[in-house]
Amino acid sequence: MSRLRLLIAKDIRELLASRAFWLLLLVVGFLVGHAFLTAANTYAELSGAAGGTPVLAQGLNPLDGIVRPSFGAYTLAVTLLLPFVAIRLIANERQSGAARLLLQAPVSRA
Repeated sequence: MSRLRLLIAKDIRELLASRAFWLLLLVVGFLVGHAFLTAANTYAELSGAAGGTPVLAQGLNPLDGIVRPSFGAYTLAVTLLLPFVAIRLIANERQSGAARLLLQAPVSRA
């Protein structure tokens, strides 16, 4: 079990040292921030804070109006951007020869 922990710790160190990961975090931060601000403004307009109809405000839910669009930005980022980080890490392991050594280790990645 300690070999598995060492392997996981190595992967986490490589991930934190990767420029692609930090770029991903930067892009995700801007994407989620924009999604939250847009959702909050839209929810405020529709909920009657700007003098809208009270009938429409009764059917609104903060979960549907703010939280779901914000987490939807995370889903979009994970779907579209995370594979680039993973591909880069795997390519670096293959280029340095670390992938061959990891494949020979008694602990499998699965």
